[in-house]
Amino acid sequence: MRARSSLLLFCAPLLAGCLGYREVELRTVHDVRVEQLDAQGVALRVEVEVHNPNGYRIHVQDPDVDLFLNGRPAGKAVLDSALVLDKRSTRRYSV
Repeated sequence: MRARSSLLLFCAPLLAGCLGYREVELRTVHDVRVEQLDAQGVALRVEVEVHNPNGYRIHVQDPDVDLFLNGRPAGKAVLDSALVLDKRSTRRYSV
């Protein structure tokens, strides 16, 4: 019984942290530059404004991003490096 109480006290703060997640917002696309165009695809550098309302940093490593052009699907996007969103911030990131 004592072991269960200890486990519950240990896990409660960990679970509580997950309950407070708020959705990250992509607010504005400020700039789009073509860096490479070949038979393999297109490499773009995009400057975006992102709002993270959470009280902790968020590490974005492998996002699932669908691209649209004039409302039509245009492909998928991948990041060339990891991105860390600062806690409780709205700022521009180059991705």
